[in-house]
Amino acid sequence: MTRNVSLNLRDAVSLLEERGEWIRITGPISPNLEIAVVLKAMDDGPALLFENVTGYPGLRFIGNLVSRRDNLSAL
Repeated sequence: MTRNVSLNLRDAVSLLEERGEWIRITGPISPNLEIAVVLKAMDDGPALLFENVTGYPGLRFIGNLVSRRDNLSAL
């Protein structure tokens, strides 16, 4: 079986968005344990994009990108 492997993060994000396996979190969130709590609560869930990390203007954080086996195999 030959697969077309993409290691490009933008392609991975686009694929997950198309599959409905992507959530954008736009509200402010603390990098001190708060992000970790949300990621743990969403184990085996969709990938998460935190767009407003407190204390880090302009920084975006991606989590749970490959937390599900079907997401990992799709990439």
